[in-house]
Amino acid sequence: MRFQDKVLLSESNICRVYLCYDKVIGKNVILKVYKRENFDIAREEYEFFSKIRYKTPQVYDFFEDEEGNICIVKEYVVGRTLRDVISEQGILPPEISIFISLEILRFLDFICSKGEYNGDITPSNIVITYDGEVKVLDCAKSHNFITPEYYSADEKKSIKSDMKALSKIILEMTDNKKLRKIAQSVDRFSKPEDFLRELYKIINSFKIITEKDLAQFILHQPKFSLYEKNTYTADRKKRNLIAISWGASFIILGILFGFLLMRAREKGNTNRTGNSEVSKISEEGFSQNISQTFYHLQGENTAGHQLKEKDEKENIPSEGKNNSAKERFEKVEKKLKEVKQVKDKSQKAESYHGYISINSIPDCDVFLNGTFIGKTPVVDFKAKEGENVLKLRVVKREDLSNTLQVGTSTEEKEIPVKVEKDRRIFIFADLINNKVEVKAK
Repeated sequence: MRFQDKVLLSESNICRVYLCYDKVIGKNVILKVYKRENFDIAREEYEFFSKIRYKTPQVYDFFEDEEGNICIVKEYVVGRTLRDVISEQGILPPEISIFISLEILRFLDFICSKGEYNGDITPSNIVITYDGEVKVLDCAKSHNFITPEYYSADEKKSIKSDMKALSKIILEMTDNKKLRKIAQSVDRFSKPEDFLRELYKIINSFKIITEKDLAQFILHQPKFSLYEKNTYTADRKKRNLIAISWGASFIILGILFGFLLMRAREKGNTNRTGNSEVSKISEEGFSQNISQTFYHLQGENTAGHQLKEKDEKENIPSEGKNNSAKERFEKVEKKLKEVKQVKDKSQKAESYHGYISINSIPDCDVFLNGTFIGKTPVVDFKAKEGENVLKLRVVKREDLSNTLQVGTSTEEKEIPVKVEKDRRIFIFADLINNKVEVKAK
């Protein structure tokens, strides 16, 4: 017998769902057994998950058993449903809520690009794995099967009804005013991409978290101290300790900076005393002190007369002495010009930067001018002012035959981006359908 250790998870008029061990595949799987009269529903589910393969369980097999039932063998996703998390945690932190919302919207945007909809976007059908991934477990495209709290019996199922269901989940997850305001205006969004853009407008208001953070949150790991159960309050003792540490650091740095500044001034005074020729020119300005400096380099008038008399006694031409003073003056002038050129060059070399936010469907690697930045979504990373080249790389899964064998191929997209100082650039990319949109604000 192929399936062993069956555990019945749920049963309805449509199908029975088991957790069991599949000897052929060699691991635990979900076995869904449909009655013969529900063949069309079973085939619709199998075709949906075989076509999507993005943020969904993998489908292993589809067959008819000895009793004439239709069976679907799917991946067993280990994690916790969003319904369980909300029931236990209550109102979720806004960072957690927006992360989950963005993941579901990326899923909806992807299936929309394939001309599909799900029909079962509910907290019980959304699972968060212990690795922090957000997945949609099931679909219910038939209009006859609805969850009344999230889908209307009077409305035909579509991608818009999926977005409305998600908006109700957001209202259930969070009490954040910004998120709730966007969720309540879902009727004005014609497609998931519009919903995504509205969320990206407020994403900078929240702390950016990762899948690892989400996994720690649902597992209640102590080291994930940013969030507390049922509330979102920081650890006050830790915050006070950090504030005291920073304050003490600034005081120490201030004392050290004052000491170094005093030493620098003392050293500057010594240098001005020993090098009065250069200091007078640099402090008072070259154009205002040219005559004064020239006479200073030649010596005071009295000293100049004495020197002239000495030269006459030794038969040294005065022209030669004057030339020596001029040469000294020209050297100082040349040195000042070199300092000015270095200063101008350093000012011109000062660089500016702008910010780039990238969303890609599905998630992909981001490179800026050949340097790896991270996996999308990447929000507000700095890029130097001027011409830049972004490269997005995504691994696509492809069917190799009519069986369930899957292969991979890599697709890359280079996007030239002109960055201006302090400007924000938003990039929305769907490499599956080769769509790229760049907007600057």
